[in-house]
Amino acid sequence: MAKMSGKPEDLANFTEQQKITNKAVRGEKMRYEAKLSKNMKEDSKSLFRYVKRKKIVKTKVGPLKIQTGEFIIGNKEMADELNRYFENIFTKEHTIYLIY
Repeated sequence: MAKMSGKPEDLANFTEQQKITNKAVRGEKMRYEAKLSKNMKEDSKSLFRYVKRKKIVKTKVGPLKIQTGEFIIGNKEMADELNRYFENIFTKEHTIYLIY
């Protein structure tokens, strides 16, 4: 909203509110983690659930730059391009022609 209005006072207000919110979130997170570590002996299940949730890493692929210099963004297009790239590397060889 502040970017749309273009008013400097709106941007300053937004920035100030963002700082306050981020500080509050960090504080609550610290309090929650302290509570988990304090109650670890009685309620270890909650601690391990929290740790498991935090260690999940979501990686994304793309955008990909193809040989023509263009970038492709769509999931299907990226999958097709990766398939084309790797099909040359991982081809099935006819074992009949291999010399042992």
